[in-house]
Amino acid sequence: MSTRPRRVAKTQALQNVQVPRASGSDVKMGDTDEEYEDANSETEKDDEDSDGSQYGSKGKGKKRNGGQALASGSEQSPKRARNSPSIHDIGEEESEKAEATDTTTVQKPLSRLHRLGTGYFSRGVWRSKKKTNSGTRGFGKLKRLLDVPLEVFCNILEYLGPLDLLNLTRTSWDLHEVIVSRQMKRVWQASLAEVDVPPLPDKVPINEVQLASMLFGNICQSCGASTAIKIYHDHLLVYLCKSCLNSNLTNNAIILSEFGRDVAKDKILLGLLPSSGRGKYLIPDFEDLIKEYLATRPGSEERQKWIQNKSAICSAVYDYAVRLHQWRYSKTCEKRLETRNASADRRQSIEEKLSELGYSREEISACYSRTVMPTCSRSYDSLVNQPRRLTDRIWKTISRDILEYANAARTMLRTRKKKSDLLGFFKSFCDGYKKEHEGVDAKFNFGDFLQLSSVKTILENNDIVTIPDTLIQELAIEVPAIMEDRAHSLEAECKALVNSRREELGLLAFGSVPAHEGGTDVSSTEIRNVPTTNCPLLAASTTFAAHIDWSRRDLRFQTMMGSYFDKLYPDSTEYGRQPCPWITPEYQQEYAKTSEEILEGLGLPFNVTAEHMDKISRSLICKTCKKRSMLWLSTEWSWMEWVRHYEAHKSRLEGKADIKFKVEEDKVEA
Repeated sequence: MSTRPRRVAKTQALQNVQVPRASGSDVKMGDTDEEYEDANSETEKDDEDSDGSQYGSKGKGKKRNGGQALASGSEQSPKRARNSPSIHDIGEEESEKAEATDTTTVQKPLSRLHRLGTGYFSRGVWRSKKKTNSGTRGFGKLKRLLDVPLEVFCNILEYLGPLDLLNLTRTSWDLHEVIVSRQMKRVWQASLAEVDVPPLPDKVPINEVQLASMLFGNICQSCGASTAIKIYHDHLLVYLCKSCLNSNLTNNAIILSEFGRDVAKDKILLGLLPSSGRGKYLIPDFEDLIKEYLATRPGSEERQKWIQNKSAICSAVYDYAVRLHQWRYSKTCEKRLETRNASADRRQSIEEKLSELGYSREEISACYSRTVMPTCSRSYDSLVNQPRRLTDRIWKTISRDILEYANAARTMLRTRKKKSDLLGFFKSFCDGYKKEHEGVDAKFNFGDFLQLSSVKTILENNDIVTIPDTLIQELAIEVPAIMEDRAHSLEAECKALVNSRREELGLLAFGSVPAHEGGTDVSSTEIRNVPTTNCPLLAASTTFAAHIDWSRRDLRFQTMMGSYFDKLYPDSTEYGRQPCPWITPEYQQEYAKTSEEILEGLGLPFNVTAEHMDKISRSLICKTCKKRSMLWLSTEWSWMEWVRHYEAHKSRLEGKADIKFKVEEDKVEA
């Protein structure tokens, strides 16, 4: 006896299940054997001209290597008939008969699915080949399933959904041949009806197996690759990926031109087959339509009946595609509603668990608020609002992160409450200081107040919920003393900063006037009695850079101080702009160098006041820009705008701008 590599003999129960397909059977999947073969090829997808098939070659239980798909119309290797015996089970004489049977099988025309071409950019084409297992593969635990009587087996399958039935057919060849047989039509109809799929009309030229594969397979029926992007084209009665769809659709004129001018002129064919729009048709279906059309005699009654039949089929396909679209839309709405309900149940369950752990309703709501938790609210929301109901296993996984967010929300709320209590205390101190100093505000805002060591200690302690009275008493003594000397200390700090930076740049001290070289009439009315200052904070060459309203600005000393202390406290600690604590500003060194270059050219002292330069800025003009007839040059610029204009000339490598008084230009012109 020859050693067989694996068991291929079927059990007696399986042989009883696979009864012969009699023509008088009550349950039929199609009218002819060719349609039955189409039904099998739809679900099994053993395309030998396409890669990524659900099954391998006829070897039972053996996986098939993935490879590049053959183009439409290419030659295929001969394959054994589906129900022909295996070579291992027959002798040499019987094997010759089987080979002869195989030869006749190859001569059968290929189905429409076998003739679909594979797109060049299909994922099934570029998929790498996997190693196949050359060993045997038995039935395993599914072996006992084949011993079940046919009626009981059908009743079991009726409880499965269409996708479950498709997956079951892909487990083994033997189960595949049983489930996709015509005797199982009632099972497929019941499975599709369970998910409310519209009943398949008689005029639509596909069966229930093909319909289930088209609606639930999620696999391209040409290349066999799973499609991530859903592209539905139900009127074509096939499910293809984007690449294969573009490869198998073509314009009707291209196909009609291959069959002669007489066929190309007959436009009646265009209304006998569903199209995807813009005159594009599925190539295998359109070729079959033309061949059937040519098989009838022109002007005969047979052709008229054929046209009426095809027209009725086309209308039925379009109507059924509309019903499938409505069914898919209703299923999408049901899924959205179910997702929304599951997310609401999950959120409610999580909030109930947090309430059991002692968190208040305000603390739970604060976890979603971006004003309370601007960085954590999105992460918390992604854990809570998910379309999966809460289970003990899920809660065990996410409870750690959920409790961290809840504790952070509790801390933020307690800190905000303590800040609100301190704000009332700070307002009373500011009002008292303003009355004592004749309406002058203190140079000490609420941001500086929160930076006090005693206040920071209370705010950082999460165990303290309310402000203790001892802290209020300490602050009543400490804050007035700080407010009293605050203005002098800040001014001294800025003066020391300016002097140190000027010394680093090597700039001259204030009060020195350089020698005049350009013959400027210093005695003119414009520069006579020039006001100067010994305070570097008020000089025209002094500006600071501060971050105000989330932007960096060049500011004078008075403007910079006003940005910090014009509004000492906010209206609320929850909303509105909060005052920033005092931060030592940056001295603008480039601005100082540019300003003194301009002052030197004008013959003015370096310690001239910024207020005076703003007054005489209207009397300045740029001779460099005037020579270029730049009439857009504004004569209403401030002193800081003139400095920026001078810097712009230097940045463009055009040399220094020649900024002079207008009175000098009048003298030159005279």
